[in-house]
Amino acid sequence: MSQDSTTPDGAWLVARLLAGAPVTDINIASVSEPWASLAQATAEASSGGRLAAFEDALTKLPDHQASEVRAKVGKAGRAILKGSPDSATARLPDATGPIIPALPQAARLTAEGEAQAAEVGRWLDAYVSFACDVSPLTPPELHQSAGLWLGSIAIARRVRLRLRHDDLFPNLLVLWICDTTIYAKTTGLNIAKRLARAVFPHLLAVSEFSPEALLDDFAGRQPLGLQDLPEEDRSLWTERRNFAAQRGIVLDEAASLFSSFKRDYNAGLPYYLLRLSDCDPEVEKLTRGAGKVVAHNTYLSFLGSTTAASLMRTDLDFLWGSGLWPRFALLTPSELPPWRSPKPGHCDPPQALTQTLRRLAEEKLPKPVYPAAPQACDVQLGEDVHVAWRAYARAMIRDILTSPEAPDKRLWGVYGRLPSQAFKIAVILAALDWAEGDGAPVPVVSLAHWARGQSIAESWRASAHRLLDSLSNRRVVEEHNKEDRILHMILAAGARGITARSIYRTLGLRQAEFDLAVAGLVRDGLIQEVEIKPARGPSACGYVSTENLSRETTGLTG
Repeated sequence: MSQDSTTPDGAWLVARLLAGAPVTDINIASVSEPWASLAQATAEASSGGRLAAFEDALTKLPDHQASEVRAKVGKAGRAILKGSPDSATARLPDATGPIIPALPQAARLTAEGEAQAAEVGRWLDAYVSFACDVSPLTPPELHQSAGLWLGSIAIARRVRLRLRHDDLFPNLLVLWICDTTIYAKTTGLNIAKRLARAVFPHLLAVSEFSPEALLDDFAGRQPLGLQDLPEEDRSLWTERRNFAAQRGIVLDEAASLFSSFKRDYNAGLPYYLLRLSDCDPEVEKLTRGAGKVVAHNTYLSFLGSTTAASLMRTDLDFLWGSGLWPRFALLTPSELPPWRSPKPGHCDPPQALTQTLRRLAEEKLPKPVYPAAPQACDVQLGEDVHVAWRAYARAMIRDILTSPEAPDKRLWGVYGRLPSQAFKIAVILAALDWAEGDGAPVPVVSLAHWARGQSIAESWRASAHRLLDSLSNRRVVEEHNKEDRILHMILAAGARGITARSIYRTLGLRQAEFDLAVAGLVRDGLIQEVEIKPARGPSACGYVSTENLSRETTGLTG
């Protein structure tokens, strides 16, 4: 729920009524459900009976939604008590978050199912414990997604769930979106990246690419200059070619990738990423120079991080509507982890973590030799798993989206993908458990695996709502506008660049504000720091846009 700060939202409106505001001061028509019904019931009661009327109205809501509503009204009430009722409105959007439609009763996990879910996926629990010990400021839900991403890479299209409408392969696209520094997202990302490089470096793809280079790489085409590389690099490339189209990408500051979609030279990249992430049996291109290039049996997993302010520089309407973003787990922290000082000394991952990943990737699953395709083993479903999946799919795709509490339409694609995400998570958990055990010839997805998969998918659903809400947050918008003004000045300066001092003085920014903003622009690959030599006097630090640099290099003048 993100509204203009001058318009009271539902929680604020109900809190004012509970604080004794006259009904004539309240515009119930300005809010949506369930707030309108709650406000109406509260307003119709006498002044002394409003709290009882509000509590009675809450009993008509699902338990999960009622708890959220009560918490948001409580926060709004505390905001009123801290300040004047007339001025607290502007602060309320910071005190409340989005309302997430409740899961229909038929799709909810039972207490027994939740208890069973806690008994599976022990490898994932061990990974989260290790990662939290190394990077305690990174939220556990981010570490959890990184562990699942590692499992998806180890599988490399060699585990399959056969459904009536299609085959489902458990690759994952994960994007962390959170403020810089305080959530230690780069540190958390590097834990997963180091573990992947230690166990299966041949299953990682390069993180910087053009559309043509990406497809060439996934097709197993030999790169130029391979013969000039050291033997170790040539051997790694040969191993990678065996899994040419079944690999993972890890990318810090991933907003630079999404920003590049708007540039002419990367216009085809979203299409290829979408096809590769859908595990298309064949992704091909035909060019006059290179002829026909085909990537067979594709399987792309992705783990990246960025900030909400960086995403504001991308084409958000395209990302929400293109079909690519709904395929991502869009993860924003639910809360700030408590402060814990990192422990001194180096910390290697426990041997059990690496052994299970290596056993899954190299022993339990068949290893292809190029150009042969990876052979997939079919998972088995335990009793009632398919029934539980159907209930969750109906809840996500039909019941919620056609209800009065339907989410913003930008999230509909996310909702449509959540049943598949839950199944992918369940398959990864089952495969990791299978790698740790002996006996079963193929992974078996039990009802406990499904329950944990649905539980994690539900946390991802809540996170997508938080992301949409945060991208409308006034602070994020202001931060983006500041960076946008700086970028426009640097662009206008052309290839010669402009000094930092000229920018922050012209825009009236404090140097600390300026330094923080340009750090984000440099991270996203939009500008470069340069040394500017004036006609007289000492050299000064300055900046030039990468767009102007590329124009000068190629001779283009725009």
